[in-house]
Amino acid sequence: MNTPRIGLALSSGRQLALLPERLPAGLSLLEFPGEFLESAADRRRLGRYVSSRTAGLIRDIVDPGVSRLVAGESLSVRLEFFKLLRARCRRAAELRVRECSLDLDLPRVASTPEWALRVSELLQGCWGIFDEFEIRLRLPLRLSPEPGGLDAEKFLELRRRMLYPAVAPLLECCCEEFRGVPFQAEELLGGVAFYGDCWHLVFSGAACGESEAGAVKRLLRVAAERVPRECRVYLAPGAAFFEDFLAAPEVAVRSFEF
Repeated sequence: MNTPRIGLALSSGRQLALLPERLPAGLSLLEFPGEFLESAADRRRLGRYVSSRTAGLIRDIVDPGVSRLVAGESLSVRLEFFKLLRARCRRAAELRVRECSLDLDLPRVASTPEWALRVSELLQGCWGIFDEFEIRLRLPLRLSPEPGGLDAEKFLELRRRMLYPAVAPLLECCCEEFRGVPFQAEELLGGVAFYGDCWHLVFSGAACGESEAGAVKRLLRVAAERVPRECRVYLAPGAAFFEDFLAAPEVAVRSFEF
């Protein structure tokens, strides 16, 4: 079984500025939003943390407000999207970050064939960019014990239709949703467990509660037993508690270690 590496998910420039000179002990990964790539100052600061030893993930390399809708826009708008994507992938490669996520509104893709065709055409223009900069695309897949949304098997079907090997899920969990809710980890993950090497875990405080952390850890264990690669887990503490998290990150880290 793979022992997961634990990292920190940033959501704002303020959080980046609050980081100490080195990532706190127990954290060896850094996730940050694509908008950071637009700032030279942010890129210089990120360069302190992201290296061959500290893996990185760019969350939403293009803002979801754009990426979820651009497939339906005019050719000129889509060309501007490709231009932005290429510029950000180039900057990501300069930082030696080799993974990014892009929100394409997969539930809509799965339920609307016409929209799925438009998104497929959009992606045809993206593959060359990702290949050029050797960046792996991750598509967000939210896991929840509650019904609704896109299930794991539908995600795998969409992935097969893309006919592009460098696509994998970014498995997202809102930990509080798992508090006291019965579920079967193997059933919830399904075949996605074999691609479950990258996770984004959200909790509202500085650490995750014992009950919900235990529930999410069941999912992580199933994935770790099936994935031949190292599992990476990015923790996203509540924005209001970010400084409390930095003061004692080991509390949150221990919740997901096994």
